[in-house]
Amino acid sequence: MKRPRASHRDEPTAPADIAEAIERICGVPCPAPDAPNQAELWAEYEVVGNFCLSARFLPPGEAQRNAAEFTLQNPVYPLDMTRPHIERGLGRKLTDDEIALKAILD
Repeated sequence: MKRPRASHRDEPTAPADIAEAIERICGVPCPAPDAPNQAELWAEYEVVGNFCLSARFLPPGEAQRNAAEFTLQNPVYPLDMTRPHIERGLGRKLTDDEIALKAILD
């Protein structure tokens, strides 16, 4: 069976197109492709994007909690890379229990 012909609704595949789609969704510019420390920049971007996206749809306290929990529960980067950015977004340090449970405790 043949695959349907590509349409304008297909997902982007070129790195520049993917970055453009990500920027459009979360509203934050992606790290420059030639910037040093790409892994650290993308780890930070992952957290910032989650916080910005949550802030578009939820009230402030709920948005922070939602973004932090989503990042903890769906790790794209190791916790040691994302933890400082999650903590900055929450405005406080994560507890050991929160890390173990992958949930924000009030």
